[in-house]
Amino acid sequence: MIRTNDHGLPETIARALIKKEAEYNAGKVNASVTTLIQSPRIALLRKLHYKDIVRDLSEEFYALLGSGVHHLLEMGKTDDMVVEERLFMNIDGWNISGGVDVQQIDGDEVDILDYKVTSTYSVTKDGDVKPEWVSQTNLYALLVEANKPLKVRSLTIICVLRDWQSTMAKRDPLYPQAPLVKVPIPLWSRARQLDYARERIALHRQAEFDHNMGEEIERCTVEDRWVRNEAWTVQKVGGKRALKVFNNPVDALEFQHSKGSGYEIIHRPGKSTRCDYCGVSSFCSQYRDEISKEETDDGNPDLPPEET
Repeated sequence: MIRTNDHGLPETIARALIKKEAEYNAGKVNASVTTLIQSPRIALLRKLHYKDIVRDLSEEFYALLGSGVHHLLEMGKTDDMVVEERLFMNIDGWNISGGVDVQQIDGDEVDILDYKVTSTYSVTKDGDVKPEWVSQTNLYALLVEANKPLKVRSLTIICVLRDWQSTMAKRDPLYPQAPLVKVPIPLWSRARQLDYARERIALHRQAEFDHNMGEEIERCTVEDRWVRNEAWTVQKVGGKRALKVFNNPVDALEFQHSKGSGYEIIHRPGKSTRCDYCGVSSFCSQYRDEISKEETDDGNPDLPPEET
């Protein structure tokens, strides 16, 4: 990876960031948990083009804060805690590993805690837990039970809110009242955890096979790309103005049927916000196609809905 320091981070911070990445070691595995839950396309492109990826050190700063949190965990651990343990498991011939932040042991049961340095938006946007947090921690649970005679009792994400404001907490009771927030994570059955792991392994294996055969790697899904503002419009056949705009195709279809013949549904792709941050967009044909389509669409801006 090519590191830049365009924003002039102090040398001490720059060296710490570089050292942090150099020390990371997932072990001799096919994939870590964080890679397994990732888009196979992103993971493989990152592996293939790692030496050519350009990344500014400023983009890694919050990861350094995360390392500081983990250092505090080591300082504060008790005899019934296991902190920063990497566990391994073989599933369908693939070796996977995962670094579990905290295992709080109580007899033959264990509570898993994972720490995230994140924004307040992550815990206030809509009340929903990020799907990747659910997947990641459930795979950690699978690893723990595969390696130890323990039963996982609970999963929790501890969010360290990097942009928390005390003034907002005083003004808004719905705003996080402390810079640390506990987010309980639903615990899947062991069968579901294993099925999910196998599904992800199959997807990553297929991506590698397609690449080796000279085929295009399976494209990122809407969820992979964090698509925002996707819409479906209902308009007259051949018309240019939307009669009504919907955020899902089912409602659009119902409305189309209610209008009778002579109306069609037009899909408006949303903005793929993940592509700006994945780090491999410059090597991705799907991203180039998205940009090309956006440039084409810019020449035909969306018109407002008709009055009804």
